[in-house]
Amino acid sequence: MKRTFFIICTLFLSCSVARAQVKAFTFEYGKVTQYELNFTDYPLAPDAEAVMIYENGDYHFTTDHQRGRFELVMVKSLKLKILKQAGIKYAGFEIPLYADNSDPERLSAVEGTTYNMENGNMSKASLERRNIFEEKRDGRHVVMKFAMPDVREGSVVELTYTVTTPYYFNMREWSFQYSIPVLHSELRYRAIPYYEYIYIAKGVAQLKMEQKLLNNELQFGNLRYKELQYKISLDSIPAFCDEDFIASVNDYRISLNFQLATIYRPDGNKQRIMSSWPEICNELLKHDKFGKYMKAAEIAATSIVNSLGINDKSDIEKLQIITHYVRQNFSWDGQTSCFASMKAPDFLRQKTGNSADLNLFLAAMLRAARLDVSPLALSTREHGLVNPEYPFIHMLNYTLPQVAVGDSTILLDATDPWLGYDELPARCINVLALQVKDNAETWHEIRQKQHASTEKSFHISLAPETARITAGVNVSAYGFDAWEYRWKCKGNYEHLSEMLQKEDETVTGVSVTGWNDTEKPVTFSYAVTATPAKDDADGIYIRPFLNQSLTANIFRQATRTLPVDLITFKAGRYHSIIDLPDGYTAGFLPEKTGFSNKLMDFGYEARINGRQIEVTGYYLFKQNVYSAREYPVIKIYYETVVKKFNEEIVIEKQRE
Repeated sequence: MKRTFFIICTLFLSCSVARAQVKAFTFEYGKVTQYELNFTDYPLAPDAEAVMIYENGDYHFTTDHQRGRFELVMVKSLKLKILKQAGIKYAGFEIPLYADNSDPERLSAVEGTTYNMENGNMSKASLERRNIFEEKRDGRHVVMKFAMPDVREGSVVELTYTVTTPYYFNMREWSFQYSIPVLHSELRYRAIPYYEYIYIAKGVAQLKMEQKLLNNELQFGNLRYKELQYKISLDSIPAFCDEDFIASVNDYRISLNFQLATIYRPDGNKQRIMSSWPEICNELLKHDKFGKYMKAAEIAATSIVNSLGINDKSDIEKLQIITHYVRQNFSWDGQTSCFASMKAPDFLRQKTGNSADLNLFLAAMLRAARLDVSPLALSTREHGLVNPEYPFIHMLNYTLPQVAVGDSTILLDATDPWLGYDELPARCINVLALQVKDNAETWHEIRQKQHASTEKSFHISLAPETARITAGVNVSAYGFDAWEYRWKCKGNYEHLSEMLQKEDETVTGVSVTGWNDTEKPVTFSYAVTATPAKDDADGIYIRPFLNQSLTANIFRQATRTLPVDLITFKAGRYHSIIDLPDGYTAGFLPEKTGFSNKLMDFGYEARINGRQIEVTGYYLFKQNVYSAREYPVIKIYYETVVKKFNEEIVIEKQRE
């Protein structure tokens, strides 16, 4: 019988650990060397908080004679060295399990030991079963959580555990790379002739693999078969550092993902798991919790739509009214899925559900209003990129309604009440989405159309005798910036005053408009009293934007190998008027500067206008995704903007 081991990408990582150093480490569970206990830093990564000395996996099938089936067994063993106090967090572990009541996955053989050196002697602290806790995530998933005992700087931690599952789809992804260095990572998988997997490698160009047919013949009932063992290992794997401004670290970390493609039956028949995207579309449209859910929901939605009195409205007005109705009358439980979690009548009664409950019901209401609606299925940013070359339905975990209006299409989402009707949550931006239509495969790239922008104006007065500044501030926030204010205040603008308070400042008179109308910007004004940046014999030093513009460079990495995903186009505009006190004049004004190119726009100007100083500044990111090659440039640009926006103006006494 044919068995396939397929790798999308191939990579070979050369071992850069010195031979002498390799001998100082053991990659076998239960053995700890003196060197492992004593070493205090890792030369290849001096700043590392911890080092994974090894991580070994053994995936194989076992037989359950009582139930007449195979079960998948996944054993993991690891050894971890804590180098710094901040590295203690790596000694906490979470193991997710599928917890169907009738046939759950099982966690067993959990053993862990923490080793420390005390007064020249090695001490041990063992993990106790009573310190392993179960946390329910939803009706079908739990997470087993625990922290290793007596972990401190210098500790060596060993852990081994086994997960057994009857669900062959749930072969766990093997991660070779983490945010700390890994000396050795090895997975052994013993394949049997009845399950064919596709193996998808991420974050690499080539993967080293060895395979051999094991001699021992196994028997299960009338079946006789042999195992084919694959060994995949990498050494000296650097820490993954490019963690800012990417959708999901799992898209880029070195890992091996397993997708069940075909089940071969002993009677010679086979079940093909890997199908095609058109077949997946057909499956979704026929599914009780997708296509059939929408049809059932449309029946119930018709009476609701009729009660809204929108027959004479334009299509755009209908979209707005229906989207806001669903957002205001139903709530999201925080769970993402392509499939509804309950029947439509139950959702109407409970008024809360997962993302599919809300968005498929929204699609049903739009159809009841006789709008041209197609559902989209996608993978959220955190869930990871979809590879269109490999059609697996479990790669999709979200759905959105797409509405055709004239020559344009509009995407909608009902989970977030603080967004504009046609604005999508960040989790749905810069991803691919599959349009779910009969016997079709059409992909759409979802991009955010609007800028996330903020405009701030300041009118500043000085009181030299008290060394205080008073200012009136006006703020207008658009797009995602408006959403962020609403989100940080949990939808209640009364929390805005608390959010605006800063050390050595007094904020009063907060007035807000447009808060509850998500189709408008969030606009508010307030008064602030503060101290100047500096007040001495040389003059009064003032930052004209009162530390409320960009204050730090968000691009902190020295170099970068991955694209920079800002999600949205970002912009800011600032305007400040400073009244000169009697007897004072402008002593120093920053130079006018700016630039405009394909990456970014920036401008700054300070000038005297009668008895006032007027300062303007703006910036605009012209892309929402930048390449790694462009990263050093935008980092310098952003640093220039930050420095200029925070440059101080000097006001001094007039000379007699």
